[in-house]
Parts: sequence; C-alpha cells; structure tokens
Amino acid sequence: PQVVVDAIVNAVPRTLTALIPVEPAPDTVGVPVFLTWLAAGLACELAIRYGRTLLGCLPPTLLYAAGLYLVGPNAGPAVAATVAYCVVAGAALAVTSAPPSRRPDRDAQVDGGVPKRSATLIGSVVGATVLLVAVAVLAPMATRLVTTSPGDPRELVEPPQLTDIDLNPLVRIGEWAKYPEQELFLAELDGDATMRLAVLTEYDGVTWQAGGDFRTAGSVLPGSGEGGFSAEVEIIELGGKLVPAVADPATVTDMQVAVNLDTRCLLTPDGLATGDRYTVGSDPLTVDPAGAENARVDLSDQVSVAIPPGTPEIMTMIAEYITTTYDTPHARAQGLADFLSQHYAFDAEAPSGHDYPSLEFFLEASVEAGGQRGTSEQFAAAYAVLARLVGLPTRVVVGFDVPGGASTVTAAQGRAWPEVAFEGVGWVPFDPMPAAG
Repeated sequence: PQVVVDAIVNAVPRTLTALIPVEPAPDTVGVPVFLTWLAAGLACELAIRYGRTLLGCLPPTLLYAAGLYLVGPNAGPAVAATVAYCVVAGAALAVTSAPPSRRPDRDAQVDGGVPKRSATLIGSVVGATVLLVAVAVLAPMATRLVTTSPGDPRELVEPPQLTDIDLNPLVRIGEWAKYPEQELFLAELDGDATMRLAVLTEYDGVTWQAGGDFRTAGSVLPGSGEGGFSAEVEIIELGGKLVPAVADPATVTDMQVAVNLDTRCLLTPDGLATGDRYTVGSDPLTVDPAGAENARVDLSDQVSVAIPPGTPEIMTMIAEYITTTYDTPHARAQGLADFLSQHYAFDAEAPSGHDYPSLEFFLEASVEAGGQRGTSEQFAAAYAVLARLVGLPTRVVVGFDVPGGASTVTAAQGRAWPEVAFEGVGWVPFDPMPAAG
C-alpha cells in the first residue's frame, strides 16, 4: 500500500524528471499505463460501438504525440513505430470504411458487378498507401527544415535541490580533519578505490560549487557502462544529500537518486539518514598519467578556466614562477603540486575556509601567525586557482580513500584533491599534499 500511494502521489513529477531511458518503476509507469488504457478505451468506444474509426484514432494519436513531446529531446527518431501506427490506422479505416448502419450488403453490385464494399476497400487501401509514401518521402525533407531543438518538459520541473552543506562540501574537510575518528559509513568494495562525494567546478572567489543540475534517475543511470565494480554502503553519520560512489556509477539499487550528467555525482532527494543502505555498480575510471605528459590541456569547458577578479598578489607571484620554471602543461601541473607539497605543511587544526582571503593567509602569512599550513581543503583549493592562473583547466573533488573488502570509513579518510583536464586523457588527479610527517 505504501508503494502504491507513493507512486500515485509522485507519478507526475517523477515521470517529468526521469532521465531517458526511463526505468520501469511504479512511480514512472503509473501515468503512461493509465493514459494508455484510457486512450484504448476511448478508441474502442468511438471506433467499434459508434463506428467512427477516424475519430477513434484521435485518442491514441494524442497519446503518441504526448509521448514524443516527453522524450523527444532525449531519444532518437521512432521511425518504425510511426510507420507501423500509420499502417494500423490505414488498415482500420479500410476495413471499416463506413458505419455499420450505412454499409451495403456483401452482394451489392455497383458499376458493372464490382461490389461497392470492395470498391471502397480498394480506395481506402490506395489512399493509405499514398499517405505512407508521402510520409516516407516528405519526412526527411521536413526533418532538414527543423533548425531548433524541441523544448524539454523537464525544464519546467524544479530539479532536486542541494542543502547548504552540499552546496559547499569542501568546508566539511576541516571538520573531518579535527575529528578523524568519526565514523561516516560502512563500505564493502570489490577492491581498493576512491569514492567521490562531490565534483566542484565553479569558483567565485568565495566558495567552490558543483555546476549543472541533478536530474532524477532510476537504478540504471543514463549513459553508463556495465557497472561491474560493486560497492555496498550503509550510512552512519555522513549526512547531507550527496551520495558517495566510485566513479563512474552505472547502477544504483535500494535508494532513490538523481545524477549530475556533467560530473556523474549522485544525490538522494530525501537526504542520507543513519541506517540507509544502497549498492552502486561502477565502471572505475582508468586514467593514464603518462599519457598526459605530452598532451595539451582541454579547454572545451570555459568554466574550468574561469578566474574571478581579486586574485591575491601572492598567487600571481607563484603562478609567474611556475610559468617561467616549467614549459609543458603537464610539467607545470606537476611542478605546482611539488611546490605546494614542499613549501607548506598539513595541520588538522587549521581553520576552514577557501575564499581569497583564506587562501592568501594560507600561502603568505608567517608560520608564527599560523600561515603556510592547512588541510586538504586549502591545498586543493589553492592548487586549483593557481593552476588556472597558469592556463590549466581545473576542478576540485571531495571524496574518500576506501580499501577493498568490508571496512568502516572514518572522517580521517575524507580528503579533497585537484584535477586537471588534458585532451585525449581526461581529468588527471594531482596530489599537492606534503608527505606524511
């Protein structure tokens, strides 16, 4: 009963926000099934009971048009289904060419012995054939005339929203560093892996935030692979709405999720609660760092190279040093990581913050005043901004290092790291953190 009520209440919004292909679930099939039966009932009443075949074709035609509108921007042309429907409608019109009360006897003779019904049947068949030929000939021409993308009805529905803690998950690093023993979740993985919580691409000088919208998805995520790497998770005290998963996730079971198609991060609209369990099947990303040594940077996304105004002078000075010291993009990316790891120290008690003033204090203030030390929040944020100053597209990732098998993931395993985009290679992670001790 609870599933049925939830499916009825949320059928329309979940149908309108579900990504293509829509997973068959109670809340996504409810509306299509109901409308299909309604259209079929009206069609039978009009065509069979009242003999109005042409009018009987109207309800399924409207239903078909609604389906095209709903999935049109996200699916390929349904040529076979369209032609098959035209054939069925044409055959129905040919067989029932007149209402029962007006149909002549089967042996009626008209125009030299040709049965009137047969003549009408032949004419209907010819008319349907001409219609199909016209559709086949004119459809490609009409397609070429369309120059704009159809509207997406999903834009009319507000996507799942992030909470404050999820909009800026980078600030959680400071809390985790201060309380490293805090248990966040239980995990059982097929092997050692990094579980991503958030990918942050937009920086305004104050906070790093995730770009793009989260869209409701079923257990099979769109544009995914096989999902052969399994991770079973049980939440303890993680909190928020962002769902940790090994990149790239392909399937999610036992939890309602939304996915960001740009970063492949997951979100649960209801938020994480103690005791929540789910299983994620992923296709682990394989990045070849050696392939980036001679590669050019990927500048296709302008957001990844945007630099807000007000850059501190110390950051400009470091960027100029990196630019003059190293020649290739990969050498500059690795050289910047080495520079930060060799000149700055880790401090779990460092105050949280990654706005321009906080990064300026981290990079320039004296050691006696508490500068030049921080958590992975400051190291990752400073690296990402400095790398953009030398022409490297960057983003910041928040996640966890999780060993294979069953384990309890604590706050000590949470960290942030920067990534740089290279053509033909993808996003390559770099480690600006100092060595242990």
